[in-house]
Amino acid sequence: MRLLVSTIRHACVLPKRYFCVATFSPGRVLHVSTVITHSPSRGLSSQQSGHGPGVKEKESIFRRLTRIRQKIEEEEKTFGKIVYESKIAPVLMAGKIGIYGSSVITMVSLFTNGGDQYADLSNVMFIAAMASSVAIILAIPWSINMLTSRFVLRLYYRQDQNLYTAMKFNKAIGDRRFQFTPEDITPVQERAKNTFKGKFTTFYLNGEPMYVNKMWFEVPKYFNHLMGYEKMVKPKTEAKFWRKNLIQK
Repeated sequence: MRLLVSTIRHACVLPKRYFCVATFSPGRVLHVSTVITHSPSRGLSSQQSGHGPGVKEKESIFRRLTRIRQKIEEEEKTFGKIVYESKIAPVLMAGKIGIYGSSVITMVSLFTNGGDQYADLSNVMFIAAMASSVAIILAIPWSINMLTSRFVLRLYYRQDQNLYTAMKFNKAIGDRRFQFTPEDITPVQERAKNTFKGKFTTFYLNGEPMYVNKMWFEVPKYFNHLMGYEKMVKPKTEAKFWRKNLIQK
């Protein structure tokens, strides 16, 4: 019977703890109960409400979003109000991680199994094949990095200093910070907007290309002020105390 239960377990690709109670008759299995056990160290069973894997996954996503929001709140205290946030930042992050990981795995596989794959080639052909393979593997992450490094992830504005702070990807998956005023940027030329690079460039900051989508600004006036289309009205300063009680005769 133990052999039969083991065979069913391997055929169904289920853990051992799923087959706890079985009823047998000569030559066949009448019933196999799917009882899920749990160890005392893990607390309650996963069948009870509120403790399933789906709830844990939701909690992890919620904690991750909370951590991102806390980071933005801390940056707002330092750099001012957030006026722009990229909608595709998580997609860019996932794409960079996936491409970097696949490139590393492919590179390791190439150097470990490359000798067997190109064993029939001469020395010159072997070196050429290895060099071309390495170039292709490195070209894909480099091109992705050149494209994603243009995207502005978050943009903050401090009105009292008329100062913008832009957050972008670095060469890895971290952040780079740029601080500037609207007078420091150079908008992309109209004729350059039709090129491939121009479609992913809104303005240049000391030769550094940056891309923002004007539709992702919650308040359009910040985009107009950033590009120099209009000036931001400075906050009114409070009148001095000796003028408050001034009575005009």
